[in-house]
Amino acid sequence: MLIKNNIPDVATLHNRLESVLESGLTEFLEHTKDRRSKVYANVKFVLVSVFFFVAIWVFISVFLLSIGTGMTFQIAVALSIIWAAILLVSSRSWLRNTRLLAREVNMALTPMFSAVFDRLFLYTHNGEKAKRVKQLLTESSLLTTEGLWVTADDSFEVFSGEQKTEFHEVLVSMREPKGGTGRDAVETEIFRGMLMVTKLGIQHQAETYISTDGDRHGFAHQSFWTVVLGMSKVKTTELEWNDFEQVLHVASTDGRAAREFLSPEVMQDVYEWWQEHKLNMRIAIKHDRLYLLSAY
Repeated sequence: MLIKNNIPDVATLHNRLESVLESGLTEFLEHTKDRRSKVYANVKFVLVSVFFFVAIWVFISVFLLSIGTGMTFQIAVALSIIWAAILLVSSRSWLRNTRLLAREVNMALTPMFSAVFDRLFLYTHNGEKAKRVKQLLTESSLLTTEGLWVTADDSFEVFSGEQKTEFHEVLVSMREPKGGTGRDAVETEIFRGMLMVTKLGIQHQAETYISTDGDRHGFAHQSFWTVVLGMSKVKTTELEWNDFEQVLHVASTDGRAAREFLSPEVMQDVYEWWQEHKLNMRIAIKHDRLYLLSAY
């Protein structure tokens, strides 16, 4: 709420961001200079390698049509194999440096975010975050399908006093054995996006879930049959705003508690966010925490 008071609209956010960029752009460019140079060099090398690889194969094709096979042909084939190997190695280096550049950019942007929002931002890139993300997903009940495989990438932590908000880049997939052997697996992407978790200043005496209207299963252990047979404790909650309910679905273990939490101001914020982004999302309000899954 304090951020909303300080930055009431997108225009104000743009103005603050431009001001921070003007003062910190030089430092940002300096921090990423070496890695950007490596990526640029890799790109040029890959392009040159591709050009020579294509040129050699054009030469081979013309040579076969005009003369046929021979020592020269074998040399050309050997050269093409060497260039293919060079291209493969340089491409891997390019991809590695590109990933490292993305991390360095995030690290360089972190103090700018802190200046814009007047909050302490911390950035981490650690594969071990997957364990933390899986714990949060379990707590939230936003994805309750069995056998999910969770991968976490970049993470941000935002501090305001004792309050902490977490942002995690998440990939969730389902891995199933291929051909019944169990050795190979077919991976199906379930979700790719951002998980946000923040602590509320109140205790919510229920489990309340908000999702896009066509998305009513797969969270809070809800399935088609649990809804049809009335086996779930989480029930659809009727609100008093038709525009909201046309695009967003609310379910809760206590409809009264859900309506108390979803005040007109809260519903307006959620509705405006969805109208602006039009992305699939799931929100869970449980105890003193709010969990948000938002797809890219």
